[in-house]
Amino acid sequence: MRGRYLAVLFGFLLVFIGYMDRINIGVAAIQITKIFNLNTAQIGAISTVFFIGYSILQIPGGVWSERFGPKRVLTAAFTYWSLFTMLTALGSSYISFLIIRFLFGFGEAPLFPGVSNLFGRWLRKDEFTTGWGIAIIGIPLGGLVGSYIAASIMYALGWQWIFIIFGIIGFIIAAALYVLITDMPENNRFVSKEEVGLIVSSFDNPDQRGKNIKEYAPWNKLLKSGRFWAWGFTHAALNFPLYAFLTFLPLYLERYRGFTASSLSLAISLPWAFLLVACILSGYFMDRAIKRGATLFKAHALPDSISFFLSGIFILLGAFVSSPILAVIFLSFGLGFMGPELSLSFAITPRIAGKYSGSYSGWLNTIANIIGAIVPIVTGTIVVYYGWPAALTFVAAGAFMGGILWLVVQPDKSFVPDLIPSYIPMKLEK
Repeated sequence: MRGRYLAVLFGFLLVFIGYMDRINIGVAAIQITKIFNLNTAQIGAISTVFFIGYSILQIPGGVWSERFGPKRVLTAAFTYWSLFTMLTALGSSYISFLIIRFLFGFGEAPLFPGVSNLFGRWLRKDEFTTGWGIAIIGIPLGGLVGSYIAASIMYALGWQWIFIIFGIIGFIIAAALYVLITDMPENNRFVSKEEVGLIVSSFDNPDQRGKNIKEYAPWNKLLKSGRFWAWGFTHAALNFPLYAFLTFLPLYLERYRGFTASSLSLAISLPWAFLLVACILSGYFMDRAIKRGATLFKAHALPDSISFFLSGIFILLGAFVSSPILAVIFLSFGLGFMGPELSLSFAITPRIAGKYSGSYSGWLNTIANIIGAIVPIVTGTIVVYYGWPAALTFVAAGAFMGGILWLVVQPDKSFVPDLIPSYIPMKLEK
C-alpha cells in the first residue's frame, strides 16, 4: 500500500523543477553578462532580489497551506512561478531582470512550507525523513540536470529558450498536481482506507498530524526562544554555499578557472552530482537512526554540524588550490557536505511542529532566505573588488557558522512545551 507516495512524487517534482528554474539564471548569465554588459555584482543583485521576494511570502505560504490546503496553494504557486520563468526571457536590461526575478520569488515562496504541510498530512510519522529525503533530491538533481540542459539549450538556441522551455514544463506539472493530489489522503482515489489507517495509527496524538486549521502558530512564544532563532539561522548557513553555487559556479569556472564550452557543462554538473549522492546517503542512514530510536540530536543535529564544518574546509581548499581540476573536485565535496542539511532540515519540521509544520517551515525558510538573499550580491561584490578566492572564503565562513549553530538548537526539546510536546524517540520492538 504505497498510494501515499504520490505526495512524495509531487514533492520531488516541485523541488526538482523549482531548482531547475533557479539555476538557469546562473547558466544564462554567461551570455547575459556579455549581451547586456553586466558584471558579477549585478548578476548577484539579480539573484538577490529573487530571494528577497522569496523570503517575504515564506510564512504566509505556510499559513495558507494550513488554512486552505496545500493542493490549492502549491498549484497556484507553481503556475505563477512557471509564468515568470517564461517572462525572464523578455529581460532586456539590468532593471528589467531585477523586476522580473523579484516578482518570480513570490511564486516559489510557498514551495517548501506547502510540501512540508502536505507530507505532514499524507505520510506516517516515521516516514518524514524518507519523504523529504526523496523530495530534496530534487535540489541537487535540479542543479545537475538543469545546469546541463540549460547550457545545452543556450549554446544551441540562445539564452531565452532556457526560460521558455523550462516554463512550459512547469505548466504541465502544475496541471497534473491539481488533478491528482488532494489535501488529505482520505479523499484520494489512489489511497485505500487500510492505508489511511496505517497513516493515522502512526501518530500518538492527532495534533501531531497536519490538517486544515484556523488558528495561528504561537508566534509570541516561539520568537522568544533563542533556540528557535538558532534553528532558522542553521538553514541560512546552508544558503551560503548553495546560493553562491547556484548564481556563480558557471561564471567562476569559465572566467576564473578557464573551462571552455566543451567541458563547462560537465564541470558545472559535478558539484550537484556530489550533492545528489550525499542527500541520498544521509537521508537513508538518518532515517534508519530514527527508526532505531535515536534522538533528534544524534540523528540530525550532530551529523549536520559535522557536515557544515567539512563543507567549509573543502570550499577553502577549492578556493586556493592552483589546479582547476582539483578546484572542481574540492568544491564538489564542499557542496556535497550540505547533503545532510538539505535532507533533514525540513524532515525534522513535522516531528517538532506537528499541525504547525507549514508555519515552522515558513519560518525556517524565511530566516534562511533573508540571510541567504545577501549571499549573491555580497559574493559578487567581493569578486569585483577582491577576487574569487576571497569570495569563496566568505562562503566557507557561512558554512562554519552552521556547524556551530546546530550544536545550540537542541531539537528534541520543544520550543513551546506547553503547546507542542517535545520529541520522544520511537520505541524499539523487543
